[in-house]
Amino acid sequence: MEGSVQPHRPRHASHYPQVAVLNSDYAGSGIQFSPPQVKVHEDQGWAGACYDRLGDILVAVNTRPSAAVNVLVCDLASSSGVLGVMPAMPNGWNENEASQLHPLASVQAAIAAARPGSAAAAIAAAAVGDVSPAAPRVFPATGLQLPIVFHIIQWQDTMNNVSNDQLLQQVAVLNRDFTGSGIQFSPPQVKVHEDQGWAGACYDRLGDILVAVNTRPSAAVNVLVCDLASSSGVLGVMPAMPNGWNENEASQVVAIDYRTLPGGSFGPYNLGRTLTHELGHFFNLYHVFGSCDGDSGSGDAVAG
Repeated sequence: MEGSVQPHRPRHASHYPQVAVLNSDYAGSGIQFSPPQVKVHEDQGWAGACYDRLGDILVAVNTRPSAAVNVLVCDLASSSGVLGVMPAMPNGWNENEASQLHPLASVQAAIAAARPGSAAAAIAAAAVGDVSPAAPRVFPATGLQLPIVFHIIQWQDTMNNVSNDQLLQQVAVLNRDFTGSGIQFSPPQVKVHEDQGWAGACYDRLGDILVAVNTRPSAAVNVLVCDLASSSGVLGVMPAMPNGWNENEASQVVAIDYRTLPGGSFGPYNLGRTLTHELGHFFNLYHVFGSCDGDSGSGDAVAG
């Protein structure tokens, strides 16, 4: 029978290293996970093509999506090459949709991804239950150093008030705001693009500009700095929201108005925080207060 459920004897949460890791990582967030329920689904077709059959599996097994966090554990990587996937990303507003489920290639892969240190050490520790739920994970202040490139879009020095010092201050603001996240930014590279058409209609020409200037999107965080507000009324934008899966797409860039840089003329939005906000979207974060669909009542217009 397709997807038949086999009985599985429940055990104490300490017997489940994955749940212990989750509770350790979420310590201090206000979220903890109960001892898990386990359901085993025996199906040859599903087991051999987990990724390809994901839609069918979700509908069949995820019968109460609003009642619990549902996690699908299967041989995901053999048919897809990925270790984990969230089918509806980010989590949809409708908690009753079957897509509200997170499949993992294996429990071991999940543990390896979740714990600091080497993957091999994490897997070995998990195998013997060497997990301390009482010790919260602390992210290093400077764990990941990301290169950042500022692309200045101008024409005949129309933005000659953008100085190297402002860009250095902007990176300092980012590093302060991202302290504790494990992400920091390297001293910036700066590229100046002289184009009259781009400079005069930065927002309207955004697609053309991205393709032309963002030649290595997977190699660095790319930031367009231009007269964005004059042609759009917005201070910053992340064209592909959330950040697409393909790191080589030119849309992997954020754009800000040059007057939002530290010391710019758009007070009180001239402290460098607009770029912090847009990079949150770049790293797949939505607004905590509502949608990112451009609605003026709940979108970027609120945060500025």
